Amino acid sequence: MESKKNACYIRFSIRKIQINVCLTPELERFIADKLETGLYQTASEVVREALRLFRQQDESRLEQLRGDIRTGFDDIERGEFLLLIPALE
Repeated sequence: MESKKNACYIRFSIRKIQINVCLTPELERFIADKLETGLYQTASEVVREALRLFRQQDESRLEQLRGDIRTGFDDIERGEFLLLIPALE
């Protein structure tokens, strides 16, 4: 694991998508560190957990953005806004 090249993994499965992943040495070390804690049994478990957290983060950001947009429209409906571009006449 001390090589300077990226580590590439290929996994084949009948019921799953085939995915090729190339990792930087830093990410490879990160996965190895997680495995050493004993909380994960395989590199796949680490990657699946990372992807679950990534999806949760994306969903949370999207929810926040939708809320901000909703707040903006509510402000406009109440007339609580400042027009920064003059209206075209």
